[in-house]
Amino acid sequence: MLGFRKSDFGLPTSGSPRRIFSTDVIARLTRDRRGSVAIMFGLSVFVVVSVVGSAVDYGRALLARDRLQATIDSTVLAAARVWQLEQDMTLAQKKAIAHFDAMKPEGVDAKLTKLEPDMQNNTLTVEATAEVKAPFLSLMLDGQPLRIATRAQAKFCVGCRGGGGGGNDGYSIEVAMMLDITGSMAGSKIADLREAAKDLIKILVWDDQREHTSRVAVVPFSHAVNAGKQLGKAIAYSPADKVSFAFRDGKSRDWYRPKDTKDKVDPYAYCVSERQGSDSYTDATPTGNARLPVVYYSSASVSNCQPTAEVMPLSNNKQALNALIDSLKADGYTGGNLGTAWAWYMLSPRWWSGIASNVHADGRPAAYPSLPSSCTSWESCPASSHTGSVRKFAVLMTDGEYNMQFCDGGSKVTGASIPDRNAGPGNSEKGNCTSALGSSSAQAQSLCTAMKKAGIIVYTVGFGLGASGAQVDLLRACASDDGHFSKPGKLFYNTQTGTELRSAFRHIATSIASLYVSQ
Repeated sequence: MLGFRKSDFGLPTSGSPRRIFSTDVIARLTRDRRGSVAIMFGLSVFVVVSVVGSAVDYGRALLARDRLQATIDSTVLAAARVWQLEQDMTLAQKKAIAHFDAMKPEGVDAKLTKLEPDMQNNTLTVEATAEVKAPFLSLMLDGQPLRIATRAQAKFCVGCRGGGGGGNDGYSIEVAMMLDITGSMAGSKIADLREAAKDLIKILVWDDQREHTSRVAVVPFSHAVNAGKQLGKAIAYSPADKVSFAFRDGKSRDWYRPKDTKDKVDPYAYCVSERQGSDSYTDATPTGNARLPVVYYSSASVSNCQPTAEVMPLSNNKQALNALIDSLKADGYTGGNLGTAWAWYMLSPRWWSGIASNVHADGRPAAYPSLPSSCTSWESCPASSHTGSVRKFAVLMTDGEYNMQFCDGGSKVTGASIPDRNAGPGNSEKGNCTSALGSSSAQAQSLCTAMKKAGIIVYTVGFGLGASGAQVDLLRACASDDGHFSKPGKLFYNTQTGTELRSAFRHIATSIASLYVSQ
């Protein structure tokens, strides 16, 4: 044992202890010429510096790893978003590289090493490596820098809360698509709409429906809404085949129910208009005085309803949904209030509650979601805060101003309606009456407000409306607040081209779905 004295290290020989490693102690050690002290001091300095330096290197590596992991997490989400929206892996790769290069930690030699999609499991895996300079630890690594590796996997999961596997691990979804198929949609526009709607169905309707369901309803609208025979008989009035109403010029003429040429036994189509009275802006079940009026035309030659395409209640039958979409044809004026109301009806358990259980038994919606505890009302509750076992969404699409509203013509025939004198362009096919509810646009706004109060998240899509105008303002006001993922604010999409329309529908579908980092 070496015979060092306390005084050699500046330690007190009596009394209270003081700090050992004061500056005067270190100075005394450096001046000490005794060999044993010099050797011990030199070794201890080397050890201390090495330990401290290695700790700094290790801390730098941990920080770089955490930053690289955060970068790779955001990179995989950005790439997966492009993959799902554009269905183009080349574009997804370019997005991943650009995002990674922009976000990677400074002072670190980092690069992507893997970008691998799994089409069957709807996952995208990204890996990256980085080299971190480590002056002290490199002494033990033959001068090599520290190498770190990170991995992230994004799972595109419809209905997932963000923690499980499978396409239906979280909550059920119900989506009602209101599709404008008026005359202005003829040509390439209706073709673009068909593709956009089928994109949404492809993304949202999953195959495994055992635990949680994903269902879509389709509401084509133009001059009116075609409820179809089964549903129409349950919810609409059934007045005579023709009624006498005054035309806009004041002369009384006959008006006729549209025929359904597909059915020889029951030849009349159930072409319906808006409800009048106290239930105009509610989802009250359509029984008694809350039934829907039947539309009449001024010519007996009108052979079918406008639109001819019938409403399809909630369904997970992708083949049937796509078949309906493919059959859509453009014709008629723009009764946007009717389409808005029916999008709500398809999602409302209250509306369906009084309809016989054998009518579209598989198309009935689930109960409304409960208001989150963090919200005082649905109006003040951002869309991204909605929770529960089922979530309801309405997607309202149009390419023009709403211009078709109906009135009863002052007739004593209950449940009959005709276009009011201010409906649509021109003077033909109009009655000498006005709607007690106001314009189609005013009605649509009231219906949007009521629908959102019920807990339905509303997306709106304009197509070819231009940058501004009354209809743009209406759609923006109708949309719910607070977007999902990268679209803040109103859930309103103002598209001008077919490509933009498809992109909007895909973006809506993927924001309704869940995209999250699973690994």
